[in-house]
Amino acid sequence: MSSDGTPLPGAVLDVWQANPEGHYDVQQPGVQPAGSGRGLFTADEEGRFWFRTCVPSPYPIPTDGPVGELLKATGRHPCRPAHILFIASAEGHTPVTTHARFDLVRNPARS
Repeated sequence: MSSDGTPLPGAVLDVWQANPEGHYDVQQPGVQPAGSGRGLFTADEEGRFWFRTCVPSPYPIPTDGPVGELLKATGRHPCRPAHILFIASAEGHTPVTTHARFDLVRNPARS
């Protein structure tokens, strides 16, 4: 959907998420098949799309090397919340990159 609410038929949604151990396919060539945890979807004539996936897992990012230095310098924790990443694009529009985060805290009263 455009910023004014107009549907965008043919818009493309690029979706990806990590495996249950927190690794993306590009981080594990030879372990995960290329494209694992990824999907490309094209909006229908009414600008709609849908897909089904599993609930993602939270994971820690590596704390060594430049990433570890950046985390330390900014005082950030290495844990990444459960999330799915998206890039939405359509002809004549600037692509938008975002993510959906999931609260995976279990309610003990419901367990």
